[in-house]
Amino acid sequence: LRPAALKKKEHYKLVETILNGRENTAMPAWKDKFSKDDAAGMVDWLMNWKNTVELKLDLDKVKQTWIKLADREALAKKYPVDKDGNIKYKGGDVKNVKDITFATERDASLVDFIDSTTGEVLSRHKAGFAVHVTVTNKHEPRYAYSISRSGRLTMFDIGAPGQPAVASVQVGQESRGLAVSPDGKYVLAGNYNPGGAVLCDAHTLEPLKAYDTSRVIDPDGQIGPSRVAGIADTPYGPYFAMALKDAGHTYIIDYSKPDFPIVGDVPNIGKILHDCFLNENEGEDFGRYFQIASQGSDLMGIVDFKTKQLAAKVYTGKKSKPHPGQGSSWFNKKMGKQLNATNSMNFGSVVIWDSPGWKVIKKIKTSGGGLFVGTSPHTPWIWSDCVLGKPEKYNEVHLINKETLETDRIIKVGKEKGQLIDAKTGKVLQEWDATQYEKVPVNEVASKMSKEKLMPPVAKGKHG
Repeated sequence: LRPAALKKKEHYKLVETILNGRENTAMPAWKDKFSKDDAAGMVDWLMNWKNTVELKLDLDKVKQTWIKLADREALAKKYPVDKDGNIKYKGGDVKNVKDITFATERDASLVDFIDSTTGEVLSRHKAGFAVHVTVTNKHEPRYAYSISRSGRLTMFDIGAPGQPAVASVQVGQESRGLAVSPDGKYVLAGNYNPGGAVLCDAHTLEPLKAYDTSRVIDPDGQIGPSRVAGIADTPYGPYFAMALKDAGHTYIIDYSKPDFPIVGDVPNIGKILHDCFLNENEGEDFGRYFQIASQGSDLMGIVDFKTKQLAAKVYTGKKSKPHPGQGSSWFNKKMGKQLNATNSMNFGSVVIWDSPGWKVIKKIKTSGGGLFVGTSPHTPWIWSDCVLGKPEKYNEVHLINKETLETDRIIKVGKEKGQLIDAKTGKVLQEWDATQYEKVPVNEVASKMSKEKLMPPVAKGKHG
């Protein structure tokens, strides 16, 4: 909805989009709510909107929003959990905290914690408007962190009964990315607005450093603000990577050094950077490459943590708009290669490339544009959604064989029934009643946070 982007489009087409929606996207039709004049007025306002307040990330302002919600040390003493995540007290919600799955109820602004061994919803927590992602502290798995679209960073102790929130901080007014350092000491949260990222202590959520991106050079040579998109930690070294969405850069931060400096600035990756993931090659190169989607240039940029340079660009197809979500990286025994995959938003295509050759191996057709592609060592498939597909196809999940690179199965999820389908023959292999899960008894937890304490905007030039 940025004016610069909207002005490149035709006014009447934008009006039609508001009224009739857009096929293969999440944009619904609003013609039952708005008249044509209403829609035209919205487009006029959006195309001519001018920013009167330029925001700049300010560490002191962020610190003012830091809230302690529970005594973390007292909880750890009362409810001990060992380094492997095993519960060491009686009456725990689970036997091991690694059995707890995180789920996001975006529209309800809730984080859910689920016992993956039974399917029981253990608790639900308010954690800011439109919770975006929840991640774990792999070094200390009793701790989890969520970031909301409204900039609320929340820390949970999932080793204690009820998985209480223990700390919170408002890192921005609009946020997306989140990563925890492998040593368990630091959390990095990325903002769309004000542009930048905030580094926090992973045990307390105390803000330690702000990385402002209000004045950076974009791919066209213009100086201006940039949102921060994908953020990743890596086992390859003491680094965080943060992608500057509008600037087309990636910053590499060394959290092992005093003052947590930016030790790499990789420019000219592409336009509109978004999701990212790491390569999972076995051995010393595990996590060496930060693979970032450039949706404006239809490519995956490959940033090398070792050289701190751009290793390659993998083109995913004209107007494909890659969106890997968590991405996928696995070893293909048949080819003897490490492979990687992304979904495509604009049409049904899972793009697969090798590493470190960085050549596209195959493009696999699916039923429609998707947002997520994922796998794990425990499944023989890559799982790809089609959520941006046509009404009769958007609820399909394609299961692509990691060895043959062919679609084996399709899961069709409906409100009344679900189906597992053989992709080659179309035969329904399994069917289940989806209505049995309509109501799940849960414990919704109200934390000590009431209304969000929003970080106030800081006009540029008004602080030292």
